[in-house]
Amino acid sequence: MVVLLAFKPADATGGVAAGWTLDNLRALAESQYRPILWRTLWISGTTTLICLALALPVSLGMARADARWKNLLLLLIIIPFWTNFLIRVFAWNQILHSEGPLANFLRTIHLLDENESLLFNSGAVLLVSVYTYLPFAILPLYAAAEKFDFSLLDAARDLGAGAFRAFRSVFLP
Repeated sequence: MVVLLAFKPADATGGVAAGWTLDNLRALAESQYRPILWRTLWISGTTTLICLALALPVSLGMARADARWKNLLLLLIIIPFWTNFLIRVFAWNQILHSEGPLANFLRTIHLLDENESLLFNSGAVLLVSVYTYLPFAILPLYAAAEKFDFSLLDAARDLGAGAFRAFRSVFLP
């Protein structure tokens, strides 16, 4: 729907007007939007890579865990969904606030200056993005890994492949 709306013109009240246009896409080429577009692509791409790097070993570990541990680990991944998305984000706002517990601790051990802030920068956006989207990366990878025959890894190792080569040969296309 967002892609379709990108090709619709805006009316005088900010709504969607009739017809089709490329003006919205041409606006992305204007100099004032380039840094915003680049920052958006950088943060979303970096978030995706970090989530995949964290989710892959977690999901494989969960799939290989004993049944009693598997349910507990799955519960720990699902528990954040019991809280509203906005409440979780605002909780990070309180944690990273300049007068919050983390900032005060970092100032106590002299890792953060008095005028520095943990909020309102790309690092904070990246941290909260990874936190909020990591379960969405873990759960589908876990669902796929749970159906996987892990004896193929053992077979690859028996045939002389190292741990990384066995993983790469069996899991990656």
